Amino acid sequence: MRAAALGLLALAACAQAGPPPGAPAGSGLTFVALGDQPYNMLDVGAYGRLIDRINTLAPAFAIHVGDIKDGSSACTDRVFKERLAEFQRFRVPLIYTPGDNEWTDCHRSGGDPAERLVRLRALFFPAPASLGAPALPLATQAARGFPENARWSRDGVTLATLHVVGSRNNRGRDRAEFEARSAANLAWLEEAFAAAKAAGHRAVVLAMQADPGFQPRPRPEHGFAELLAALVAAARGFDGTVLLIHGDSHAYVFDRPLKDAAGRPVENLIRLEVPGGHGDVRAVAVTLSPGAPDPVAVRQVDPEPPR
Repeated sequence: MRAAALGLLALAACAQAGPPPGAPAGSGLTFVALGDQPYNMLDVGAYGRLIDRINTLAPAFAIHVGDIKDGSSACTDRVFKERLAEFQRFRVPLIYTPGDNEWTDCHRSGGDPAERLVRLRALFFPAPASLGAPALPLATQAARGFPENARWSRDGVTLATLHVVGSRNNRGRDRAEFEARSAANLAWLEEAFAAAKAAGHRAVVLAMQADPGFQPRPRPEHGFAELLAALVAAARGFDGTVLLIHGDSHAYVFDRPLKDAAGRPVENLIRLEVPGGHGDVRAVAVTLSPGAPDPVAVRQVDPEPPR
């Protein structure tokens, strides 16, 4: 868990209601990010009302950064299908990237992580398109065996998901799986920035589940070192804004945490960690205005009130 001070700092930096700060009405690309929910059965009702609220807001799309259940509960097909049905209630395109609770941690409830990952891909990623409605066509890494890695663009912004999960990115439990997925993620990261440059875009959004532990820099055995090194290089070589969205640590954080190997801040990379976890059912509305003095604005989205 993050220190309480970080969470309070992030909350202070984010408006609680109204248009995102610094974003004139009608400007920029607005979407919603959420994750680490619903964490248990007690959160399901509020999660349904959060979906209702997002539908009312009608953003361009929504991104769920994984952990659609807690890590100790059963990873059954029934649970997967319930979460999928909830995703299909979104009346905007819903792009989902898996978390560790859906597969890596399934050994905790007697499941086989490798088998659960195969099933997760079959259920949630049957075609190169978003969930929700209307379906948004996506470029994916399906040909390489990673249909969950998606890329799309909107309003001068390139967006991509990376299948990077908590529990040390599965490096300790299944080294072969980790290395194959890590190589695919690094290639997909490179392709996303190449696509943005080719299109003349001034912003790249990356979404993944894991909090990679920016400070201090993670050790290689934690499963995130290569990714963060590649992210530093990609951001340094990009003339625009990079927004990294993740969950995992159950705190609401909006900052610039990334530093290069020499300890110099990577100023054009902004991190948004979405809230979530037991009892915390909130989302974040994001407005991106590439080229503006303050290119990223965020605000909290609460569930609709109970009826």
